Amino acid sequence: MTIRWRRAVLIAVAGLLAVTAWAAAQSSTVGVGTAEVKGHKEPVAVNGRGVTVYELAPESAHHLVCTSPACLTVWPPVKASGKVTKAPGVAGKLGTVKRKGFTQVTLNGHPLYTFTEDGGRKGKAEGDGINNFGGVWHVFKER
Repeated sequence: MTIRWRRAVLIAVAGLLAVTAWAAAQSSTVGVGTAEVKGHKEPVAVNGRGVTVYELAPESAHHLVCTSPACLTVWPPVKASGKVTKAPGVAGKLGTVKRKGFTQVTLNGHPLYTFTEDGGRKGKAEGDGINNFGGVWHVFKER
């Protein structure tokens, strides 16, 4: 292979990677996965990486409760970056709520979060039933 040909291939691959990264950054997906919730495998809502998402009762898009830096650190919001999309199996209404400095994904009007103790791993749901930061955290299940 000539040097010119190798450069052309490298430039094409770099361009493809940049377009793929840009497309991924322009959408936020909510899907359905399985997690072990209190000893039982259950279908739950997940973010685009397949990590379990939570809601805080009594929070809604119109009444935000998790607002402190401590809360947002322990319960990182599912942030919207561009278009929000539903994977097959999600029947609820997907939306967003504007927060200070970011936009958060909502499902059925409930802001979505992950839990740091789940470690970003698929199938984990260690935060279900925790009572802190102004309410009780629940794995998001469509109603």
